[in-house]
Amino acid sequence: MDHKPGRRRTKRLKAMQHVQTVALRLFDQNGFRAVTIEQVAEAADVSESSIYRYFGTKEGIVLADPDFPNQVLSTDASPVAERGAGQTDQELVDRVQSTLVTALNTRARDPIVQDRLRYLVEVPDLQAALALDLHRRIRELTHMAGGDGTSGSMSFDAEIAISATYGAVLGALQHWRNVGFEAPLDELLDRAIERINTGLAADDSTADTPSDRCRE
Repeated sequence: MDHKPGRRRTKRLKAMQHVQTVALRLFDQNGFRAVTIEQVAEAADVSESSIYRYFGTKEGIVLADPDFPNQVLSTDASPVAERGAGQTDQELVDRVQSTLVTALNTRARDPIVQDRLRYLVEVPDLQAALALDLHRRIRELTHMAGGDGTSGSMSFDAEIAISATYGAVLGALQHWRNVGFEAPLDELLDRAIERINTGLAADDSTADTPSDRCRE
Protein backbone atom coordinates (compact mmCIF):
# COMPACT_ATOMS: atom_id res chain seq x y z
CA MET A 1 0.00 0.00 0.00
CA ASP A 2 1.30 3.43 -0.96
CA HIS A 3 1.35 5.74 2.06
CA LYS A 4 3.11 8.61 0.28
CA PRO A 5 -0.04 10.77 -0.18
CA GLY A 6 -0.72 10.51 3.56
CA ARG A 7 2.86 11.38 4.41
CA ARG A 8 2.82 14.33 2.04
CA ARG A 9 -0.38 15.63 3.59
CA THR A 10 1.07 15.29 7.10
CA LYS A 11 4.23 17.10 6.04
CA ARG A 12 2.22 19.89 4.43
CA LEU A 13 0.00 20.19 7.51
CA LYS A 14 2.99 20.52 9.83
CA ALA A 15 4.60 23.09 7.53
CA MET A 16 1.42 25.19 7.43
CA GLN A 17 1.02 25.03 11.20
CA HIS A 18 4.65 26.09 11.64
CA VAL A 19 4.28 29.05 9.28
CA GLN A 20 1.05 30.08 10.97
CA THR A 21 2.62 29.96 14.45
CA VAL A 22 5.65 31.98 13.34
CA ALA A 23 3.51 34.52 11.48
CA LEU A 24 1.18 35.07 14.43
CA ARG A 25 4.19 35.71 16.65
CA LEU A 26 5.50 38.29 14.17
CA PHE A 27 2.07 39.92 13.96
CA ASP A 28 2.03 40.19 17.76
CA GLN A 29 5.47 41.79 17.78
CA ASN A 30 5.13 44.19 14.85
CA GLY A 31 1.47 44.48 13.90
CA PHE A 32 -0.30 42.69 11.06
CA ARG A 33 0.16 45.39 8.42
CA ALA A 34 3.86 45.89 9.12
CA VAL A 35 4.81 42.24 8.57
CA THR A 36 5.59 41.06 5.04
CA ILE A 37 5.45 37.62 3.47
CA GLU A 38 9.22 37.88 3.02
CA GLN A 39 9.69 38.38 6.77
CA VAL A 40 7.41 35.46 7.59
CA ALA A 41 9.29 33.23 5.15
CA GLU A 42 12.65 34.19 6.64
CA ALA A 43 11.51 33.67 10.23
CA ALA A 44 9.86 30.34 9.40
CA ASP A 45 12.82 29.20 7.26
CA VAL A 46 10.64 28.46 4.24
CA SER A 47 10.44 29.96 0.77
CA GLU A 48 8.04 32.76 -0.07
CA SER A 49 6.61 30.58 -2.84
CA SER A 50 5.72 27.93 -0.25
CA ILE A 51 3.75 30.46 1.78
CA TYR A 52 1.86 31.64 -1.30
CA ARG A 53 1.20 28.00 -2.23
CA TYR A 54 -0.08 27.16 1.25
CA PHE A 55 -2.07 30.31 2.01
CA GLY A 56 -2.40 32.44 -1.13
CA THR A 57 -2.08 35.77 0.68
CA LYS A 58 -0.91 37.19 3.98
CA GLU A 59 -4.55 37.35 5.05
CA GLY A 60 -4.81 33.66 4.21
CA ILE A 61 -2.28 32.85 6.93
CA VAL A 62 -4.89 33.92 9.48
CA LEU A 63 -7.97 32.76 7.61
CA ALA A 64 -6.85 29.28 6.55
CA ASP A 65 -7.33 26.27 8.80
CA PRO A 66 -4.55 23.75 8.10
CA ASP A 67 -6.47 20.97 9.85
CA PHE A 68 -9.46 21.49 7.56
CA PRO A 69 -8.31 22.35 4.02
CA ASN A 70 -10.40 24.90 2.13
CA GLN A 71 -12.13 26.04 5.31
CA VAL A 72 -12.18 29.34 7.14
CA LEU A 73 -11.96 28.93 10.91
CA SER A 74 -13.55 25.49 10.55
CA THR A 75 -16.77 27.05 9.30
CA ASP A 76 -17.15 25.36 5.92
CA ALA A 77 -20.52 23.63 5.77
CA SER A 78 -20.44 22.75 2.07
CA PRO A 79 -19.94 18.98 2.65
CA VAL A 80 -23.44 18.80 4.14
CA ALA A 81 -25.05 21.18 1.68
CA GLU A 82 -25.72 18.60 -1.00
CA ARG A 83 -29.42 18.08 -0.73
CA GLY A 84 -30.57 14.51 -0.26
CA ALA A 85 -33.72 13.11 -1.74
CA GLY A 86 -36.75 14.76 -0.18
CA GLN A 87 -34.70 17.08 2.03
CA THR A 88 -36.56 20.28 2.88
CA ASP A 89 -35.03 23.73 3.09
CA GLN A 90 -35.39 23.66 6.88
CA GLU A 91 -33.54 20.34 7.07
CA LEU A 92 -30.77 21.78 4.91
CA VAL A 93 -30.45 24.86 7.13
CA ASP A 94 -30.46 22.66 10.25
CA ARG A 95 -27.62 20.53 8.85
CA VAL A 96 -25.52 23.58 7.97
CA GLN A 97 -26.06 25.10 11.41
CA SER A 98 -25.26 21.83 13.18
CA THR A 99 -22.04 21.39 11.21
CA LEU A 100 -20.85 24.92 11.95
CA VAL A 101 -21.56 24.70 15.66
CA THR A 102 -20.00 21.25 16.07
CA ALA A 103 -16.82 22.23 14.20
CA LEU A 104 -16.36 25.43 16.17
CA ASN A 105 -17.03 23.84 19.55
CA THR A 106 -14.44 21.19 18.70
CA ARG A 107 -11.71 23.54 17.48
CA ALA A 108 -12.11 26.92 19.11
CA ARG A 109 -10.28 26.08 22.35
CA ASP A 110 -7.09 25.71 20.33
CA PRO A 111 -4.81 28.68 21.28
CA ILE A 112 -3.83 29.16 17.62
CA VAL A 113 -7.50 29.38 16.63
CA GLN A 114 -8.07 31.93 19.40
CA ASP A 115 -5.16 34.02 18.13
CA ARG A 116 -6.62 33.94 14.64
CA LEU A 117 -10.01 35.00 15.98
CA ARG A 118 -8.38 37.87 17.82
CA TYR A 119 -6.85 39.20 14.61
CA LEU A 120 -10.12 38.77 12.73
CA VAL A 121 -11.81 40.98 15.31
CA GLU A 122 -9.04 43.59 15.41
CA VAL A 123 -7.75 43.94 11.82
CA PRO A 124 -10.06 45.55 9.21
CA ASP A 125 -8.11 44.02 6.30
CA LEU A 126 -8.84 40.55 7.66
CA GLN A 127 -12.49 41.33 8.24
CA ALA A 128 -12.80 42.40 4.61
CA ALA A 129 -11.03 39.25 3.38
CA LEU A 130 -13.26 37.07 5.55
CA ALA A 131 -16.40 38.79 4.29
CA LEU A 132 -15.39 38.12 0.69
CA ASP A 133 -14.60 34.49 1.44
CA LEU A 134 -17.87 33.90 3.27
CA HIS A 135 -19.78 35.54 0.42
CA ARG A 136 -18.14 33.06 -1.95
CA ARG A 137 -18.99 30.14 0.32
CA ILE A 138 -22.62 31.16 0.63
CA ARG A 139 -22.87 31.35 -3.16
CA GLU A 140 -21.35 27.87 -3.38
CA LEU A 141 -23.88 26.56 -0.88
CA THR A 142 -26.79 27.92 -2.90
CA HIS A 143 -25.46 26.17 -6.00
CA MET A 144 -24.76 22.89 -4.23
CA ALA A 145 -28.08 22.66 -2.44
CA GLY A 146 -29.91 21.12 -5.36
CA GLY A 147 -27.16 18.66 -6.12
CA ASP A 148 -27.11 19.66 -9.78
CA GLY A 149 -24.73 22.62 -9.59
CA THR A 150 -27.29 25.05 -10.93
CA SER A 151 -28.30 28.36 -9.42
CA GLY A 152 -31.71 28.89 -7.93
CA SER A 153 -31.80 25.43 -6.34
CA MET A 154 -32.20 26.85 -2.83
CA SER A 155 -35.21 28.87 -1.78
CA PHE A 156 -34.83 32.54 -0.93
CA ASP A 157 -35.75 31.87 2.71
CA ALA A 158 -33.12 29.13 3.05
CA GLU A 159 -30.45 31.27 1.42
CA ILE A 160 -31.20 34.16 3.79
CA ALA A 161 -31.22 31.79 6.79
CA ILE A 162 -27.81 30.35 5.90
CA SER A 163 -26.35 33.81 5.24
CA ALA A 164 -27.70 34.99 8.58
CA THR A 165 -26.30 31.88 10.27
CA TYR A 166 -22.76 32.71 9.17
CA GLY A 167 -23.21 36.28 10.40
CA ALA A 168 -24.64 35.15 13.73
CA VAL A 169 -21.84 32.64 14.27
CA LEU A 170 -19.20 35.28 13.56
CA GLY A 171 -20.99 37.66 15.92
CA ALA A 172 -20.91 35.02 18.65
CA LEU A 173 -17.20 34.45 18.05
CA GLN A 174 -16.51 38.17 18.23
CA HIS A 175 -18.38 38.42 21.53
CA TRP A 176 -16.46 35.39 22.81
CA ARG A 177 -13.19 37.15 21.94
CA ASN A 178 -14.34 40.41 23.53
CA VAL A 179 -15.01 38.69 26.87
CA GLY A 180 -11.58 37.07 26.84
CA PHE A 181 -12.79 33.63 25.71
CA GLU A 182 -14.28 33.16 29.17
CA ALA A 183 -17.95 32.70 28.26
CA PRO A 184 -19.11 29.17 27.32
CA LEU A 185 -18.83 29.15 23.53
CA ASP A 186 -21.43 26.42 23.09
CA GLU A 187 -24.01 28.57 24.88
CA LEU A 188 -23.15 31.64 22.78
CA LEU A 189 -23.44 29.65 19.55
CA ASP A 190 -26.72 28.04 20.61
CA ARG A 191 -28.14 31.45 21.48
CA ALA A 192 -26.99 32.92 18.15
CA ILE A 193 -28.58 30.07 16.19
CA GLU A 194 -31.76 30.32 18.24
CA ARG A 195 -32.05 34.00 17.34
CA ILE A 196 -31.79 33.13 13.66
CA ASN A 197 -34.40 30.40 13.90
CA THR A 198 -36.96 32.20 16.03
CA GLY A 199 -36.36 35.85 15.19
CA LEU A 200 -35.30 38.63 17.48
CA ALA A 201 -38.15 39.22 19.91
CA ALA A 202 -38.66 42.62 21.46
CA ASP A 203 -37.52 42.14 25.05
CA ASP A 204 -38.45 45.62 26.20
CA SER A 205 -41.96 46.70 25.30
CA THR A 206 -41.25 50.16 26.67
CA ALA A 207 -38.35 50.83 24.32
CA ASP A 208 -38.71 53.94 22.19
CA THR A 209 -39.82 53.37 18.64
CA PRO A 210 -38.66 55.59 15.76
CA SER A 211 -42.09 57.21 15.71
CA ASP A 212 -41.93 57.89 19.46
CA ARG A 213 -38.59 59.64 19.05
CA CYS A 214 -39.90 61.71 16.18
CA ARG A 215 -42.75 63.02 18.34
CA GLU A 216 -40.41 64.15 21.12
